[in-house]
Amino acid sequence: MPRQVHNFLVAYFTMAKGDKIKAVQIARPDVVSLDEQQKIAASLMRHKDVRQVLKTYAVRAADRVETLAETARSEKVRLDANLGILDRAGYAVPKEQHTNNTLIIQIPEAIARKNGIAPTVVGGE
Repeated sequence: MPRQVHNFLVAYFTMAKGDKIKAVQIARPDVVSLDEQQKIAASLMRHKDVRQVLKTYAVRAADRVETLAETARSEKVRLDANLGILDRAGYAVPKEQHTNNTLIIQIPEAIARKNGIAPTVVGGE
């Protein structure tokens, strides 16, 4: 693995906490232009070694989230893990929309059916 790719990955997963621009700033402090940083970040994110590491990490992360969803001591952690899984499976948390003094809460059809309610509930504020 090229040194630049290695440095980028170390920065990406540690100090930059998943922020690819910040990872470039850490790994390549000589590049000061935001435009150049964005180009380098985009290029590195397409690099085959970076893609492979991210795929491997994603599988492990999914396993950890599943474990947390089932076994975490904290109810909040279990809830957050389950909500994250549902969100990525296409069952997002209902969203609120405010339009003309009417509150619209969108409930995904599958969740609504399971709970015996209409997919979309409309009510006043």
